[in-house]
Parts: sequence; C-alpha cells; structure tokens
Amino acid sequence: MFTEKKKMRNYLSLILAIILADYVLKFISEDKVRNYGAAFDILEGYTFALIFISVLAFVLFLFLFYKYEEYRLGLSFLIGGTLSNLLDRVLFGYVVDYISFSDFFTSNLGDIANVTGVVILFFSFFREPKGKEEEHRVLKRDIKRRYG
Repeated sequence: MFTEKKKMRNYLSLILAIILADYVLKFISEDKVRNYGAAFDILEGYTFALIFISVLAFVLFLFLFYKYEEYRLGLSFLIGGTLSNLLDRVLFGYVVDYISFSDFFTSNLGDIANVTGVVILFFSFFREPKGKEEEHRVLKRDIKRRYG
C-alpha cells in the first residue's frame, strides 16, 4: 500500500512528466503553430487575461488537489496541462501547438492532459468515495439481521 508521501510524489511526478514531455515534443516537432488565444482562438490577443485566468485555474486546482484525495489523479492532469500552457504564455506570449488533428485545429500535450483530467474527474464523481464501501457493507448486514 502506498503511503501518503509516496502518493504525493507519484502525482508530482505525473505533473512534471506532462510538462517535460510537452516541452520535448515542442522542441522536436517540425510543425508548430503559435496560439495567441485559448481553445478555438477564444480571447486571441489577450495574453495577460489568459495568464491571469490560467493562474486562477492553477490555484483552484491546487486547492482542490489538497482538499479532495479522491480527485487527485484528474487534478494532476489538469495541473500539468495548465502549468505547461501557462509557462508557454509567460515565456513566449503564446502557446505552442504541434499536434494537428486536421486543418480545423491544432493542439499540444498540455491541452490533451487538460481534457484527460476533465474526463477522469467526470468519472470520479460517479465512483463511490473511499470508505463508503465498508459503510454500505455494514449497513446491508445490519438490515439483513433485522429484517431477515
């Protein structure tokens, strides 16, 4: 069984791996696109607003990460993706996209990590919280004893 410290190290490793892999792929990719906006060019040209929103999102994700253990995996993907894109905006003034899905849009590993995090969180909301399984088992046993 993982200790809390080891779990936190694993989550931190995941966050750093997302950022590092994104930057390695940016470096080796031949086809790069400068994205001055957010998804689908929303807020294009509003770099400072996007930096501010990214910092707020990062702070929110970090708060939720420490508050809710059951959502840490999804939040780790969101933190990694958000930090990677935030770093781009601070360093370059735009996000470097290098994965082309069609002529319609281009993306990067940070974006994919964000989508992955949202999907994981979505499914995590429907999963039974830790400790509740035992509570339900005891409740079922007590009901069986009382009502046969």
